[in-house]
This record gives sequence, structure tokens and C-alpha cells, in this order.
Amino acid sequence: MQKLRIILISSLLESKGGAFIATSRIAEILKKNFIVSFLAPDNKSILNKIKNVIALILKRFFLGRTTYLNSLNIFSKIILKDSKFDLIHLNWTGNELISIDNLCSIKKPILWTMHDMWLPNSTEHFLKNPSKKKYLKSDLKNNLLKKIIFKKKEDFFKKKNIHLVANSKWLKDYAIKSELTKKCKIDVVYNPIETKIWKRKSNMLSKKKLHLQVDKDYILFGAVGGFSNFRKGGDLFLNSLDKLTEIKNKTEVIILGGKENSTEIINNRKFHFRKLEVRKMSQIMYHSASILTVCPSRAESLPQFIVETILCENPVVSFNVGGIKEIIKHKINGYVVKPFNTEEFANGIKFCMTKIKKKDLKQEKIRITQMFNEKKILKDYKNIINKVLRYES
Repeated sequence: MQKLRIILISSLLESKGGAFIATSRIAEILKKNFIVSFLAPDNKSILNKIKNVIALILKRFFLGRTTYLNSLNIFSKIILKDSKFDLIHLNWTGNELISIDNLCSIKKPILWTMHDMWLPNSTEHFLKNPSKKKYLKSDLKNNLLKKIIFKKKEDFFKKKNIHLVANSKWLKDYAIKSELTKKCKIDVVYNPIETKIWKRKSNMLSKKKLHLQVDKDYILFGAVGGFSNFRKGGDLFLNSLDKLTEIKNKTEVIILGGKENSTEIINNRKFHFRKLEVRKMSQIMYHSASILTVCPSRAESLPQFIVETILCENPVVSFNVGGIKEIIKHKINGYVVKPFNTEEFANGIKFCMTKIKKKDLKQEKIRITQMFNEKKILKDYKNIINKVLRYES
């Protein structure tokens, strides 16, 4: 029997962020049962750069300066031909990768894995209000550009051959309540993690290899761009640390994900800024050198960095955003804080440093391994793909 042909589309194939990593892993596991090919934009193309500029001008004119990323998808940087595949699998498609109008013309079945909130919203990839339950037409606020994109998406979702995958239960719950996607077929499939790789190493040896002091405790914060990434909440973390004067002398902080390596003293506390690390074994050493990890993000879906640190048996302090509660059990493998209470976040850090039990961390590692196991994820995708194709036959 001939393998099904899937064309996987993402505008992040040259990125290093979470959605890129997730897309790459999804592609790798799908290759075990399907013929998978990639379709990515030519980012060096002058025409594609012009499209980016026009889209940016439109966003600035109609939306102003926004807190988080917005995408319009009124242009296309790729050419998609219907005949060369059995199924189109879309992932992160922001920054004018493919136009909504182009997608409306596609006759082959479409599987779309959501890595953020863009599909259930109009132009927004994330919202400033983390407690918002659904997206309504009233959220367009008489904004002409948002109304246009919303209408284009409405037309797209009238197609019957679309199936959505949410990477968390939280995102599915949000999507089934929002006006654009409430009638869509949606399944939850967690992003695959190489669970066998992520194992805690010796704390002392990891510190030595990373040129850290063995007599210090380290708190780990990971974010592409480090403190400059507003959505990841570095400023909120700093505010929390200011309330922890009693651990100032023995505790230092690792900021993983910046552009260069440096050491700085901020408010009398030492910070080790380290470049974005793509080698998994080096990442594991950072998790192993730390006694806890923080996730002070203002908005998330379900961060893979946090999944990986839990697999390395680190407790996590996080604000209750996105699908965080699906992976962090309060006071068991971490501490979940109401957004954006920095004093309680500080209390969470103290709790994780002194009261989390190692046996609970080991038990939670087993639970998370089962949730994100690649074999399970492949089985889930196979079932969904077969279901989508049955709709077509």
C-alpha cells in the first residue's frame, strides 16, 4: 500500500523558538508512517520582503504598536499546488506565509496544528488578558483590518475538510468557545518530546562543565531573547527576586536564550546570561545544574522548555497562563501562581527550594513522559489523519 503524501508547511523552519522545535519533531515522527515534504518560504526573496513591509505598514496603521505579535496572512510567500499531496499539514503560518484566500481555494483536506491563539482570534497570536475564555466579534472593536481578517477566516472555516489540532486542552477549550472555531473539529495532541533523552545528570558535574560555582544554587529561566522577550516576563521575575533577600547570597540565576554570554550583577544578585543553546545535552546540563526553573510568562500555550525541565526533575514556578496546569501540579512538581502576583511568585520560589519532595518529582516525570511520548503522539496523529481522510472519501 502506497504511503500517504503529506506536505508540511511552516514559516518557522529557520527559527529556534518553541513552535519551530515542535514542528520539526512532528515532522520527524510523521516520517515514520507517511511521505512528508516541507514547503517553506524563500526569506531572501525581494518580493517576499516587500510583502512583509506592506503587512507591517498595515498593522502599524490599523493596529498601532501591539504588545504581542499579530499576523494578517493576506499575502502568500509560497505557491501551493493541489495535486502534489494527499493532505496539507499547516503549523505556524504567521508573517504572510500563505494567504487565507489561497487556503480557501485548496480542495485537499487540511490538518492545522495550533501552536498559539491565532486561528481562534482575528490577527492576535496571544491576548493580553490571560483569563479570557473566548474570542467574540465584539473583540474586533470596530477595527477595519481585524474585521477583514475575521471575515476571511469565517469563509475559510466554512470549508468542510479542515481539522484542527490543539497542543493543549486549554487551547482546545478556548477554540471551541471562540466564534471563529466553535464549529470546527478539534483534537488535542501534545507536541512530541524525546522523553528518553531528557534525564537529570549530576548537579555538581553539570555546574563544573558549565563553569558555574559548585557551592551556589541556581534558578533557571529560559526564553529566546532572554529579558528582552516581554511575553516571557523577565521583568516580572526580577520583581519577584527583589522580594527574596534572604537567599541573595547563596542563589544565582541562569538566563538561557540570549545573544551572548556574560555575567552581570543586578540588584546585588549575580546573573549568568548564556546564549540560546540548541544542543540537547548542553540544555540538559543547564536543567541539571539548577534547583528549580521559573516560567514568569505573560502568555503561553504549553511551553516545551517547561516540559523538558520537569523531565529533568526540576520543580517549576509559573503564572497560571495557557495550559500550564496540565503539566504543573501545584505544590507537587511546582507552584502555580495567579497572574501576575510577583509576591506570590517569590513565595513559590521559596516553596520549591525547600518543600518539594524528590519522590513527587520522579512520579511526575513518569506522568509527563506518558503525555509527551513520541510513540503515543504518532498514534494520535495517525488516527486523526485517517479520520480526516475518511471525511473526504
